[in-house]
Amino acid sequence: MNKIIKIKSLCSIIILLAFIVAQPVVFAFEETSVTETELPNPELAKFAFIIGNQNYHDDNLDLNNPVNDANAINKKLKALGFDTILLRNAFKHHFTVRFKEFVKKVRQAKREDKKIVTVFFYAGHGIQFDTINYLVPVETLLMQSEDEITRQDIRREFISLKQVTSRLATLESLTNIVILDACRDSPIAELAGQTGGWADVVEKDFFVAFGTGPGAKALDGEASEQGNGLYTAAIINHIETKGLNLSQLFQKVRKDVIKASHGAQIPQESSRATTDFYFVPGVQTSYLWQLILIALLVLGGSTWFVFYHKKQKVAWVTGIDLTAHILKDKPEVDEMVSRSRLQKNITGYVKDLKRKKIICLMYDKPLTIGRDPSCNIHLPDEEKHVSRFHCDLGWDNETEQFYVLESAEKPSANGTYAGALVKKPQDVAQGHNRSKKLGKGISRGQITAGERYYLEPGEVFYLADPNKQGWPITIIKHKSD
Repeated sequence: MNKIIKIKSLCSIIILLAFIVAQPVVFAFEETSVTETELPNPELAKFAFIIGNQNYHDDNLDLNNPVNDANAINKKLKALGFDTILLRNAFKHHFTVRFKEFVKKVRQAKREDKKIVTVFFYAGHGIQFDTINYLVPVETLLMQSEDEITRQDIRREFISLKQVTSRLATLESLTNIVILDACRDSPIAELAGQTGGWADVVEKDFFVAFGTGPGAKALDGEASEQGNGLYTAAIINHIETKGLNLSQLFQKVRKDVIKASHGAQIPQESSRATTDFYFVPGVQTSYLWQLILIALLVLGGSTWFVFYHKKQKVAWVTGIDLTAHILKDKPEVDEMVSRSRLQKNITGYVKDLKRKKIICLMYDKPLTIGRDPSCNIHLPDEEKHVSRFHCDLGWDNETEQFYVLESAEKPSANGTYAGALVKKPQDVAQGHNRSKKLGKGISRGQITAGERYYLEPGEVFYLADPNKQGWPITIIKHKSD
């Protein structure tokens, strides 16, 4: 019985491990408050607004790679099913017109009851002034002004990121992803004490990724036809990796940027998203190896399970059911033997005299009898006079006899009774035919707990007093061919 419990525990652990490892099998969305997988969903609509500002009219502001960055992100997002609008070297007016077009397109999809995801990507110069973040359009010459630069000048010439995110918030998208590959210092020297990095633009259902930390510059990379900034290059490298949610994706991006910049640039993210989004749903490669390992564990455990029991010759009910539940249909003995995996090791057949049928095969390992489901011979739970673990029925290889044994530490509540004579173990071991006659007042002879009672083939024993609904069982010796 203990072996069976241990084996069941082992199987449960293997199944639990397989279940845990299988959890990273993800789809496009997983609501944090909902367990049901929502995506992939044909009603999902994905939109991206992409800007790369590089060739500023003020030569002091020129950058090397924002246009390349915007082109590369646009190509990747299109391949991932996003409807994109791409602006290169955008004037403020140009931005305003195209962003209104973008909002109109997204709002139309929302009216069609589609689930919305938006991406806003910006590569170029950006500053924060008076707690407000601004994107710097390419036509600005504000930094060359001989007059003092005022708050009104900045609001007039730059693009308020707060207004952008506020408009996106009205669309009630599942997730709004804002990616800012821009410096977080101030290009305006006289405002250096009043400006700093990007202010917190994060709203509900927003995930904001910054290319660098507050007050720092994002490294633009070397000028080339295909060059990219360090941050965008890392995003491109990982955005198509299967099974990465936003936090996992940008964690990998951060590691790459820190390594490439030798610690000079440290990206960061801020999130109030309530939905996990995956650019590419699926299983990460590392998890595939874990799944393979679990499969090997299950296969190895199953193989061990079969061969161990074959070696130990544990009883099998019809050679299939290890728990040895009472059979519902009356089988023929020959059929049970033919279905057994251990035909050569059968010693007998256990017969339930109350139901008048063979209930299982007997081998040379003990069978536990009782009402507990883990018992080899499992009796109905309503038979309360039978204990949960009543007794063991076994085969003695030395004497080549069957025996019944109750535990001395935990005997059954109502006892096990012999059908005729109680034979002492030493009598059998010494080859004597002496037996102990039943005393008066003991109905058919109660077997002493802790001592084996040896059975002759066909001899009946009872689970509890036979005068009080004791359950009759006998053993039929198997005759091998």
